[in-house]
Amino acid sequence: MFKKNKKYFITAAIIILFIGYSIYVKYIGALPDAIVNFFDEIQAPTASDRVLVFAPHQDDEVLGSGALIIMAKREAAEVKIVIATNGNRTGIEAIRSEETLRAAATMGVGENDVVFWNYPDGKLQNYASSLPSQIRSLIESFRPTIIVTPDPEDGHRDHKILGKAVKSSLAELGYQSRVLGYLVHYHDFPRPLGYAPKRNLLPPINLLGQPHIWNRLSLTPEVEEAKHEAISRYVSQLQKPWLKSLILSFVRRNELFSAL
Repeated sequence: MFKKNKKYFITAAIIILFIGYSIYVKYIGALPDAIVNFFDEIQAPTASDRVLVFAPHQDDEVLGSGALIIMAKREAAEVKIVIATNGNRTGIEAIRSEETLRAAATMGVGENDVVFWNYPDGKLQNYASSLPSQIRSLIESFRPTIIVTPDPEDGHRDHKILGKAVKSSLAELGYQSRVLGYLVHYHDFPRPLGYAPKRNLLPPINLLGQPHIWNRLSLTPEVEEAKHEAISRYVSQLQKPWLKSLILSFVRRNELFSAL
């Protein structure tokens, strides 16, 4: 009788846990904060590294990998940032470019190491065929040991196009380096939305498991604050309430990267 009741108890507990988890996922849309411990810690850049960061728009470089850039420069690693589009959808190209240079300087990156390709904002898909050759040329000249790029699963079309172009370019070159993908736009990501510096940045539930392998870069409070300071240089974006919540969501205790 005891064994029979124990079996029923275990079955009921599993059902209750499943229902509870389903409700949590449906109505909260976020993973428990402690799940960050299941993701491997990536090695921070060293002085011998050459870090190449691809950003679809001005501010993506800071949101996705600002802390990694800061840590790389503090170790005297070489860092080059590529901004693929001109950020001119709202007619403020010059302002956004200036903000990028200020954010880069805050992270320790000089003006000469920021490259603007000036493709039309929001229309990167029109250049999907020519973009890889420009990417390959830069990789061959800079010879990076770490490449940071948008995850091809990002929900924004420009991010998706750039991520796929970088990935295909590396495959065509047969180039070996550490490739880290970052996510900015995706359904139910980040969660919670808004400024929550004591929380962890976690992947969206739909992108858990193969083929995505997520890794974390843990930040000291000092590096987290330095990233926040770099983000604050994008005044034009932070003035938009609907965008401000998203941008400040990336001030967290870690950065999140997929292994590409």
